[in-house]
Amino acid sequence: MKKAYKNIIIIAIFFILGILIWYNFSDLRVKSNAKSPNDKSNVALNKTKNNSSKELNEKKNIDKPLHNIVIYNTHADEEYDFGKKITDISALISHRLNNEGLNSSFIKCDPPKEYMKAYEVSRDAITKNIKKYEDIILLDIHRDISGDHKLNPKRMLIVLTKKNPCYESNKKFAESLLKEINKSNSVKCEILLRNEGILYYNQDLSNNAVLIELGNNKSSNSDIEECMNALISALKNVEKTL
Repeated sequence: MKKAYKNIIIIAIFFILGILIWYNFSDLRVKSNAKSPNDKSNVALNKTKNNSSKELNEKKNIDKPLHNIVIYNTHADEEYDFGKKITDISALISHRLNNEGLNSSFIKCDPPKEYMKAYEVSRDAITKNIKKYEDIILLDIHRDISGDHKLNPKRMLIVLTKKNPCYESNKKFAESLLKEINKSNSVKCEILLRNEGILYYNQDLSNNAVLIELGNNKSSNSDIEECMNALISALKNVEKTL
């Protein structure tokens, strides 16, 4: 009888040990299969996600224009009788726009020996140095010449080419500028339409491209200062709506 009890106890002990061993083995297997933050597969997954986010941010930066406004001078040798060159005025406008919080850049174009190639030179300067130029404001700044007739020294003239592919959008932009500039008490602005112009005056490069004449060769320093003030104010207001 005692021997029978002894065998039962031994069997019970082995049974309990078997259950404990099975339980611990199962628990260990579950833990080993569980996804851990330190698991190699998770590390690879997190790395992939981080790389994807980085690539997305880089793509956004590539797609985003580096400038809101680009100012240049096709006829960079133009100057006013008071001694300032059109390039000096344009660089100053760009500087002041940046001070006003707009992202502006000034490109200096070297005037070619052949006058008729000036628009080719300025076109190359834009396409080679500016990314996403079709999405930004392109301002080709000139000064008029009075000749034998007297012109308003505070007159600004916006010149557009009608046959250029971006004419409708350029016209809309020009009309917005015109409206804002003419809010000035002294500066007056007009729009002049031409059929084509040389290379469309490069206005086919952007939906917001215009040629602007600031005063004329007889304009004084103060005249041009008022023209600049009116243009900068207009650009600040119009740029917000684009």
